[in-house]
Amino acid sequence: MDLFQEARWFFDETSKITWYNEVLQNLLVKPRIPRFGVMTESCASPASDVCDFIVALRTNPTLVGQPAETANPLLLFSDIGNMEMSDPCRICIEENYQSQIEQLFSLAKPVFQVLSAELQRALQVGFANDTEGSAQVGAMLSKTAQLAQSITIEDVKDFYQYFVTRGVYASLGAPAYIAGYQQLLPLIELCNPAFGLTCPSTSVPNTTEAEAALLAHADNSFSPVSTAGAPFPFWSESNGTGNLFAGSNPVSGSGVDMSGEMLSIVGYLDLLNFGQDDWNPLYSNGYLDPVTPDPTWSALVERNPLFNWFMASVTEADPGLVCGNDVLTGTDTPSPEFNAATAGAMAQATSRWCTQYDLPTAEEPEGTFTKQHFARMWYDLLIASDSFLGVTEGEDDPYTWTTGQGCGYNLGGERDPYTGRDEQSILFNASRELYFIDEGETIGVVSRNLLFGDVTPRVGDYSFENPLQEVGLVQSLYASLRPPGIVERVRNCNRPGGAVDITVEDAEDILKLYKEEMENIWSRGWDDDNAGEVQFVGFFDDNGVIGTTGRMLQQITLDNTTLTTISILLIALFSVLFLFSLDWVESRVLITLVGVALVVLSFFAALGFAILIGVKISVTIAWTLPFVILGLGVDDMVRLYKGTKERLITNSVSDSLFAVY
Repeated sequence: MDLFQEARWFFDETSKITWYNEVLQNLLVKPRIPRFGVMTESCASPASDVCDFIVALRTNPTLVGQPAETANPLLLFSDIGNMEMSDPCRICIEENYQSQIEQLFSLAKPVFQVLSAELQRALQVGFANDTEGSAQVGAMLSKTAQLAQSITIEDVKDFYQYFVTRGVYASLGAPAYIAGYQQLLPLIELCNPAFGLTCPSTSVPNTTEAEAALLAHADNSFSPVSTAGAPFPFWSESNGTGNLFAGSNPVSGSGVDMSGEMLSIVGYLDLLNFGQDDWNPLYSNGYLDPVTPDPTWSALVERNPLFNWFMASVTEADPGLVCGNDVLTGTDTPSPEFNAATAGAMAQATSRWCTQYDLPTAEEPEGTFTKQHFARMWYDLLIASDSFLGVTEGEDDPYTWTTGQGCGYNLGGERDPYTGRDEQSILFNASRELYFIDEGETIGVVSRNLLFGDVTPRVGDYSFENPLQEVGLVQSLYASLRPPGIVERVRNCNRPGGAVDITVEDAEDILKLYKEEMENIWSRGWDDDNAGEVQFVGFFDDNGVIGTTGRMLQQITLDNTTLTTISILLIALFSVLFLFSLDWVESRVLITLVGVALVVLSFFAALGFAILIGVKISVTIAWTLPFVILGLGVDDMVRLYKGTKERLITNSVSDSLFAVY
């Protein structure tokens, strides 16, 4: 049975929500999306060429020597996670990602510190007699002062993730936008300006135009009516209440405008020279003025990604905002037929992103939320949508969804090859920190004490600067359920084929057989002393049921059965030979055999009594006790017989037995 199919039994609704938030979002989306941005911006042409092959593989369907189906840009997210840390492309991504975050963090807090200082000065210089303007500047000052103290590097990483998500939406979503526009062409061609409509162009947009439209959609206001909205600029209102072909607005968006240049606010404030004699900010009025219409402020600050994202975190959202799944609106014209056609088309084109967990909802509207909360919600739902990851919170689980590793997925590029490499090169590559198959995303760095043994230099001392010289042991770890867990697993009602009731004893038998078979298969063909220097050894602990050590001790303990049997037969044979006589009256063969039998029975009786009173039979006892008892017992039996026989010559039977004993 497929492992994924079996493991699905245990994913209830709570597990699915936890997986979506803690695993999918935190361990997949959060680390990979910003690295995707770094890879395409800093590690591929024209900035660098170390990631050119893998980018070309996923974006160029005509790449020589590669099947066309590998050209799927979404698979770049899988490639980023699956590349080894020693891959040159991965090294470039990690180094540039860290550099990018550090650079942004070094700017974020100073930006808001200078803004706070300049807003304070503006209150004194420009708004001393302007009550309304002073209130607006004061409100902004309280927010910038708060941000100047609270921004952390984790906040910057969070910002960069969503900023890159915006770009990913445009670059990867452009083909779908163009295809969607083509599907709407029949309606666009029927659009009649005589109805007062703003009819879109019948020319299909190119990639640049599609990307611009998608970026505008991402920066648009959040819609509580249809949160998924639509990127086509065809509606009269952007909040989902307007009519189709009645304006030039898309529907919905993140609600945070990040369309400006990242460093525009740095230039506006002349941040690098602040506090120096040559400081020259780009103020139109001689002081920072966010109230009076100022094209410089509007162009360089109001659209700045850094400024808007962090200000949204301390700005309350408009009342009434919820996550909504209503249908996109059609036209409102004198033609009922045209209105019906557009309404039907919009109903089919509507995406429903919101779930009951995307609060607030129409059913649970209570609570105070910031603008950034809704921006995060929109981008998270965008990435989870069918256009990208195709996963729904609370419904999907990791066994019905993959990022491409299943269904014919092939890793882009090549892993660092080991075939044909010399020993020194392999040891050098293993001298770094090593990870699980997911490159450290779930459990991080694996302890070297669990992986290698008999190493030179010793564990903890080797590194790239002081690489491994010798490794005598490599360990692979596997986990299994204990018997009670097996019972619960097969009892689950979601098990394909129906639930099965087994006892813990049945589960113990199953687990015992599994351990034995696993060991045999693991070491098969590699446990021959004549097969070479490499040896595979399978080992199970004794949790749940007896494992390798217990089975080995059991085998050693019981391995003396043959020797014990041979010993009994030999003792009986020699006893018979010593007491045998050609005189049938003097011969005592039967008595000898009875005596040996009694000694053997006494041994097993002693063994059984010891077990009953709790004495454990060790390997030492198992290998020495039989021979000692049998030897001494038969010896005593022979002595008793000889002594009794000699005294019977001169004494009665009772006197002889008394004297002997």
